[in-house]
Amino acid sequence: GMPEDGYMFLVGDEEIQISPETITITGPSTQLEEVAYGKVRARVSGATANVNSTNDIVLYNSNDEVIDNTSGAITKSVEEASVFVPIYMVKTVELKAPQIEGSVPNGYEYASDLAVSVDQIEIYGQESVLNRIEEITLPSIDLSEITSDYSETLDLNEVLQALYPDNEVRLTENSASEVQVTFSVQRQQTRQISVPTSRITVSGASEEWTEAFTGNTLQFTVVGLAEKVEALDPNQLTLTVRLKESDFIAGKHNVDVAVTGLGTNVRLQTEPLTVEMEFTQTP
Repeated sequence: GMPEDGYMFLVGDEEIQISPETITITGPSTQLEEVAYGKVRARVSGATANVNSTNDIVLYNSNDEVIDNTSGAITKSVEEASVFVPIYMVKTVELKAPQIEGSVPNGYEYASDLAVSVDQIEIYGQESVLNRIEEITLPSIDLSEITSDYSETLDLNEVLQALYPDNEVRLTENSASEVQVTFSVQRQQTRQISVPTSRITVSGASEEWTEAFTGNTLQFTVVGLAEKVEALDPNQLTLTVRLKESDFIAGKHNVDVAVTGLGTNVRLQTEPLTVEMEFTQTP
């Protein structure tokens, strides 16, 4: 038979036990010569826990046919054998991406594009163990010596063995046995951007003050992945100055500029970005 849905047993499982493992049979030599082995049934239909079963021992010939012993010519030292069959719980759990630790060497950028080829695996084991498992986390990765795109194929059997060294948790035959982990690490690049100050939006103005930019352009440097920095379109950037009460001081001084539109993996080299403005109190 078959266990309840969500449970399984393994054919040929080393944990399956039979007692006794051998018996003595007695009878006419011509009939004994036909006996190849004995078999005992263990019924696991609908099981949700380990099965202990005791049933009659049946004798078979080498053609896997039951030997007719209705005459009782063959006697057995014992008529029954007991069988222990482990029943395992089956569970689908999330395969969690590895933790990225450390920083790439100077002059390089991590693209934060970590990808894992498998997001779920099917595992089996004793119910008491599997009930405590909601996810399996892949081993962490240290960035400190990585200077190129990363790709590694992990053996999920080895991952489980490291987490559960006593083979408490294993993969089912239906589960993927390997997972590929990838992410990008590229050389860092800088680029100087020049934007007309006329494109900077100013909010928070006061009727008591007049403000103006002291220069016609704002220059700043961005840093990030080479391909992202090269593809950056300065015309798509949005620059904003939000004036605060503390900014309204007569004379020239710097105010903070917020920049949006840099996209992923590109950032300002120096923050905060500032621009000089001159403030005059309205007569």
